Amino acid sequence: MRLPCLADLPPRTRRETPYTTQPTLDYTADKSPVRDRSLRQPNQKPTPLPKLILILVGIAAAFIGLILLLADIKCNYDIENWWAVPYPGAKTIEPIQYDLFRPRALGETRWIMETEDDEETVRKFYQDLTLEILNSGRTRGLAWADRFIEEIEKEDGSKVTRIVLFSACGT
Repeated sequence: MRLPCLADLPPRTRRETPYTTQPTLDYTADKSPVRDRSLRQPNQKPTPLPKLILILVGIAAAFIGLILLLADIKCNYDIENWWAVPYPGAKTIEPIQYDLFRPRALGETRWIMETEDDEETVRKFYQDLTLEILNSGRTRGLAWADRFIEEIEKEDGSKVTRIVLFSACGT
């Protein structure tokens, strides 16, 4: 005795699943038939892989950009609250040098100034400012800052005090 198989059943009793379809004929540009044997539903379009990759790369770039922006803002806040302010009356002798987006933020910054005041007066000003900052409870956060103060003699024989302010954050 032979057991019935699926081919023996009448067409109306065949059980169709939503993931199987009968092969359909598609036509190419030259009108020749091409058999489509995919298991997708008839109205479902395939997701194009290049678009998906482009979307994922865009999301990753936006996320990295957001992290950099937040780090830049945090570094700027920390440096402005901790780093010594420019000495009153000092003149900037070189443009502020920085290596990333803006000065006194993410990256390294160097600022060179000169003043006619003597070295001890300048050191006393920054010492008092540092003590005030420490007594107020502010911390340096992510940033690191330092200053170099030295008295130099110019070509004309006059003495000036050179102040170099240096900061680094996220480097």
